[in-house]
Amino acid sequence: MMDRSGDLTGHAGALNNLAVAEVLSGRPEQAIGLLEQALALRAIPRLGWQYMLLAGLREMSGEMAAAVAALAAAQGCFELLGERRGLAAADLGCRLGAREHSAKRMQSPRP
Repeated sequence: MMDRSGDLTGHAGALNNLAVAEVLSGRPEQAIGLLEQALALRAIPRLGWQYMLLAGLREMSGEMAAAVAALAAAQGCFELLGERRGLAAADLGCRLGAREHSAKRMQSPRP
């Protein structure tokens, strides 16, 4: 129904809520597809936060390059809108992701 109404922001929000429900139900792989559908709608006010969620899901799935790309997209959206809380969250995400990636590298045995 939301897709026929022309309410892109509402439709993106509904897809985002479904994605969160999938994550909470233990099905993050289904959430990724729903978020990608929501992002394709380009509902500007939600884009940055949807990219943040996608970055976290990609990271959980072990897809680090896709996680970094989604985080960069989130930062770009937040910069465009002047969203300071979003920029702080994306910056923290970058720092945490880099720290976690370094810790994993340090734990890996070297050949």
